[in-house]
Formats: sequence, structure tokens, C-alpha cells
Amino acid sequence: MDADSGVGNAKQEPATTVVGCSCLSPEPSLVVIDPEGDLTLVVGEAKCAHYYDGAPKHSRAEDSKAEDSRAKSTKAKGKKKRTSAKLLPEDSEASNRSKQEDDVFLELPVRYRVCSKTMSRTCPAWKVLLSGKFAERRPASSSTASESEWVVALPDDNPKTMEIILNIIHCRFQNVPDPNKPLDMESLYQITVLCDKYDLTALLRPWAQSWTTGIRKNDLLEAPWLEWERTAWISWVLGDLNRFSEVVTGLVLDSYPGPNGDLCCKTKNGDDRPLFTTTLEPPGLVGLITVGRLQAIEALLKLYQDAVAQLLDAPSNKNCRRTAYVQLVFPHLSDGQQVYDCPALALGIMIRSLARKGYRPLPDPKDVPIAFRDLKANLLSVQTADCGCIYTKTVDIQNKGSKMPFDTDFIPFSRRMDLEIRAEKSGI
Repeated sequence: MDADSGVGNAKQEPATTVVGCSCLSPEPSLVVIDPEGDLTLVVGEAKCAHYYDGAPKHSRAEDSKAEDSRAKSTKAKGKKKRTSAKLLPEDSEASNRSKQEDDVFLELPVRYRVCSKTMSRTCPAWKVLLSGKFAERRPASSSTASESEWVVALPDDNPKTMEIILNIIHCRFQNVPDPNKPLDMESLYQITVLCDKYDLTALLRPWAQSWTTGIRKNDLLEAPWLEWERTAWISWVLGDLNRFSEVVTGLVLDSYPGPNGDLCCKTKNGDDRPLFTTTLEPPGLVGLITVGRLQAIEALLKLYQDAVAQLLDAPSNKNCRRTAYVQLVFPHLSDGQQVYDCPALALGIMIRSLARKGYRPLPDPKDVPIAFRDLKANLLSVQTADCGCIYTKTVDIQNKGSKMPFDTDFIPFSRRMDLEIRAEKSGI
């Protein structure tokens, strides 16, 4: 059994090879889930990407000439039939050229023979789809096995993931990925996408704990942004509150507004990439992150606003007992010279340092163009003076700022209740 794909011993007929960039797929392969099944699902659609020097130059069939190209290529002599996600020309010279600069990647749909009654019993949405008044219902001419085939197309679904779900609902557990091993991030993401779409999360109860072991142990601080987004979706679908809260906090602290106003993250190449461009967004999550980010920034700026106000309101302290400390910080003071106004001195130092770093006056939280974590690092580098007297000692912004956002919980009560309901379904 292939633990990653869950295909196992399923009967599969090889698809015809497409040589070069034909764009149009051959007849999809057939996987028999139920030998006595009365329904054929065609899952996925043909997707072609033509790469030249690593850059996509061509995608899906765009004109009728592609069909002629496919017909000619499939009739070529000496071509070996094979099923592959990456299809290259057979001759060595062309193959070498393709590997270096001109690659073709082709995804093909897959046909699954299943039991319509099993599908309907498992999922209310499928029951409505197959027995309602939709075009996918059983054709009137296919009431008997000898008549035309009942075919339903699901072009938006992932074939590999759908096969795992179909094996589960048809009790073909030997063809399901190992329940004792973690599942890779991408497979788990695709599974949760389908389970959320068709409300099948409860099917994952025997596997959810073990399959998510890997993502619950990952150090997200070292993970790329795509893993943050994938983990956010997976933990939301399965109701993993602790992991979801951790991801949301990370996104709150590290996201920032991009050129178009969308919340962005920084890629390894230094580019701005809007959040959830390649990952499904849990409903309302970007809004939740936006609110949390503004709240965290507002609290951090208020810490410095309050410090300035406190020093402005402090009375002059002409009897400072820590003159030696101030002289150490400010060596231009002569020996024995008294410091007559400690709060004014501390205030001047802080305001000058804030101004030099571009934070005087302090900005409105909505106008901060950088991530909270970067803002925090900038403000913690602001110079302060504390001679130890009662008035300057209370301005402890460095210690307070380093602890922010003070273990703030960015998950509202309604979202927590939703996650608890989801956790009951998944068994997390």
C-alpha cells in the first residue's frame, strides 16, 4: 500500500501518454472502488503547465490546435505508454533540453467506480446531488446495469485526495494512509479541504490525532509562510484550538499591509505576498488578524505615549540621590555637578531618540506600515534614561515592551465555540 496516496491495491487502468505539450488529456484512468458500483465519478480536470527556464509560458488548452497535436503525438511510433505527472519527449537530445529549459507538467482527471447508495448515506450533500433535481442525478436511461453509464463530474476536486475519502466511506481501510503515522502537510490540507466542502470531518476521527502529529510538533517560527497558512486551515477544520491560536498569534505579529492594502507576508525573495493567495482562508480569519494586529500595535504605542505623559507630569526633582549614575550616562557633567530635573532629562532623551527613529509624533496604529514584531524591535531600541529616583523609575518601558503583546488572546469567544464543535467531530 502506498501510504501517501492511499491507492493501495486499487485496480487502475493506465492512461495514454501525452508526449510534449498536447494540453488535452487522454481518456482518464479508471479506479474501481466498488466492483458492483453503479456510479462513475470523474474527479479533477486536465491541467497543463508548460515551463521554459522555470517560468510558466503556457497553461491549459487554449485553442483547438492542441487537439491535433495530441492526436499526432499519440500515434507516433515507438512511444512507450506511461502515466506520469511530468511528461518529456523520448529522444535524449530533446529530453535533455526539456529538463533544462522546456518542461511540461500534466495533471489528469481520474474516474472512480463507486456505490451511489454509499455516497448518499455518507454525505447529505451527495444525497441531494445524486437524488435531487440536479443534472447529476441518475439518468432515466440508466436504471438498469445494461444501459448507459451514470457519470458525475467533480472537476474542482483533487483526485488523489478524493480516492482516500472514497476508500474510507467504502470501508477499504487497507488503502487508507497508515493511521499510526503523521500525514504530510499538503496531503492533510487537501483532505481537510474536501472534508470541509462535503461536511465529512467526522470520517477522520480514527486518523485525525495521528495524522496531525507532525503539524502539531512543527516549529512554525522556522517554517515558510505557506505552512502557516496551511496549518491555519487544517487546525480550523479539525478544531485544534491550541494550534489555531498559535498560528493566528504568529500571523498577527508578522503580517503587514502591502501596497494594495492587503495583509501581506514577506517571501524568501523579499517579495510582498498577500495572505491566503494559495490556501483557503478560514472564514473571517484575515479580518481577525487585522483587528488583532491593530490592537497589539495600539497597546505598544500607548506604552510610549503613557511614558511621555508620565514624565511630562512629574515634578522637578532637585534632590536626586543618583547623580553619579547620571554622570556615568552623561560624562560631560563635571564632578559633583547636581542634576536638578531627572524627569525632564529622561523626557528629553526619549523624545530625541523617538524623533531620530521616525516615531515623533507617534503614528496612528492604522498608519504603521511594518509588522508588529519589527515595530517592537524599533521601539525597544529607543534610548531611555533612568537615574533610579521615584519619578523615572516608574517609566519601565523597556521591560514592559519586551513582554508585549502580554499573552493577548486574539481568538474571540464565538470562534472558540466553533472550534470546540469541530473538535467534537474530528476527535482532536
